[in-house]
Amino acid sequence: MATTASIPCPECNTPIPIDLKTLMEKGSATCPHCQLTLQVNNNSKGLIQETFQKFEDLKNLKDKM
Repeated sequence: MATTASIPCPECNTPIPIDLKTLMEKGSATCPHCQLTLQVNNNSKGLIQETFQKFEDLKNLKDKM
């Protein structure tokens, strides 16, 4: 399953590609155009992991149908 997404850079609006696994490991993502770095708040990492796991669970449930 692809774990990539993109969000618009708040500085230049260029899509920032984000691999969720890398984002959780590295804790940041950088805009390929203006080099703005987005940081993941350490307090949010648990919530992000929990949400990602729920998404995976839903995907697995869908695959079984």
